[in-house]
Amino acid sequence: MGVTPLLLKAMDNCTHYFRYLFTAPVVWDVAKQCAVPTMTDQNLCNKRNDPDITGILLNCAVLLLGVSPFFTSIFGALILQIDPIGQTKKYLISQHTYSKLSMKFWWLPLTLSETLFICEAFRFLANMICMCTLTGILFIERISHLQNYAGYLASRRRKVVENYLIQYRYLEIILASSSEFVAPAVSILKFVAFLAFVTLNFITLKMSHAIPMPLFLIFPSMAVACGIAIHVLLRISIAVYENSRKVLDKWSLILARIRDKRYSRRRLRGKTQVKFAIKYFAD
Repeated sequence: MGVTPLLLKAMDNCTHYFRYLFTAPVVWDVAKQCAVPTMTDQNLCNKRNDPDITGILLNCAVLLLGVSPFFTSIFGALILQIDPIGQTKKYLISQHTYSKLSMKFWWLPLTLSETLFICEAFRFLANMICMCTLTGILFIERISHLQNYAGYLASRRRKVVENYLIQYRYLEIILASSSEFVAPAVSILKFVAFLAFVTLNFITLKMSHAIPMPLFLIFPSMAVACGIAIHVLLRISIAVYENSRKVLDKWSLILARIRDKRYSRRRLRGKTQVKFAIKYFAD
């Protein structure tokens, strides 16, 4: 698992699908391949031959979230008028002539504002899923790097050991400083996605006769998007936990083979396993 071109393509698609909306506080720069103002290095992108399942799933979720607002607005609000504004116009204002004429004038602006709100909500979900996924994969890449270079602990040069442990300390600081936002965001996204997944599947199975056919397609599509979000975020959370556990296990094996055990044990005594979001479910 790594930051692959297909994963970055999902970020590009998220920006492309919602480019007509207002500028968000944090946007993805397609040209620089980074979140503005956060700077990320494009060289983090790994060239791999194995299929990028996470990137494929994320692109599918972004596509569904990008198409759904238009589908909902065109069929639900403009054509079928089964949205809250359309139902208010049909059942509450149809008996009053003055209100009916006034509603004809205000119906289109209100419907467009409702559509804008729906688009912003879907853009927020798409951006949060992509950003949390990218953040988690960057953490996994860093942990894997520390695991691959754990052999530095066996070096007789204490400066080499110190530099390696400083890198691990950097990771601990980054995770600690970002956990106040990233960990709750991932947890809330998974919780909301799970509730939406159950609700949308219930609507898909039990309410097909009550919802007109063009609009009905949005519910199984969104159920698929929620399932993808749950799978990707949970998979990344578990991967961070398991990879950090492997780092500590590798340290134990190396510590058993080196001579200067007293110094190494003293330096490793305060190191703990890093966690990311999964602690809300596993601790």
